[in-house]
Formats: sequence, C-alpha cells, structure tokens
Amino acid sequence: MCALQLSGLPINNFAFYGFVPKQESKIKQFFTKIKNDNLTGVFFVSASHLNKSIHKISEYIGEKDVCVCKEITKLNEEVFRGRPSKILMLIERQKILLKGEFTIVVGGTTKTSSKEINDDVSKEMIKLLKKFNLTEVVKIVHSLTGISRNDIYRMAIKLKDG
Repeated sequence: MCALQLSGLPINNFAFYGFVPKQESKIKQFFTKIKNDNLTGVFFVSASHLNKSIHKISEYIGEKDVCVCKEITKLNEEVFRGRPSKILMLIERQKILLKGEFTIVVGGTTKTSSKEINDDVSKEMIKLLKKFNLTEVVKIVHSLTGISRNDIYRMAIKLKDG
C-alpha cells in the first residue's frame, strides 16, 4: 500500500501480482497479464532482477508510467518515477543502487471517455433547457460530462432554436 501511495499513479483500481517469475516463458505471461488487466499493477522484484524487469516492462507493457520503490518503510527509502526508459537510464548511471528490496508500480490504462455531445446528452440538455437558463445548462452539462463549454453552448443554442 505504501508503494501505491508513493507512486502518484491511480490507485482506485489496482492489482497485486507478487514476485516476478524467473522463467522466461512465465515472465512473458506475467507482464502480458498486467498489460491486459488495465489496472495499476504492483509487484516485487529482487535487486538482481530489477534491470531485467524494467526491460521486460518496456518490451511487454510499453512506455507507461512506472514507479520503483526501494526499501519502503526503511531508513534508506527511495522512490524513482518515470517511463521505463528513464528508470533504465537511472540504473545505468548508478543513481539506483541495486541492493535491497524493490516494489514496482506500473500505471494502468486510462480509458478516455468521449468528449463529444451524443444523443443522450442532447436529450438531457433539452430537458434542462426547459428548467434552467442557458448559462446554468452549460455549467451543469460541463460539470457532469467534461465536454467543452463552447461545444455545449453551441449545441444548446441549436436545441433552443430548433
């Protein structure tokens, strides 16, 4: 849990995967599962396998946000954040001392919602326009959907006139 909090990555949906396996075939399955789950993934890796694990993250999961936590809850606690390429660069430059216990947190896929006005939004806007003024409708719809205020305003004008 500490690694999740320190990571700065989304923690509303996450999964704990344990230790990274040592066999190559299982390593591929391990990282493919993390990628396919689309959750923030947390797992342990030994110091001797950190470099290899970051390479495998880059290979199987891609350049997602990663947080490497070293010696969590101990005196020498360190946290490194960035894409796998940045973490690998830190390892190569010996900024990350390869001793101790490591917890890796990999960001999940964030699904971007459609930010366009669809038929459902239009229908609700028509109902709102009967009860509220234009400015209030724009505020309400924007706060609920995240759709651009300008787009909402233009649509509201069309709905009001037509």
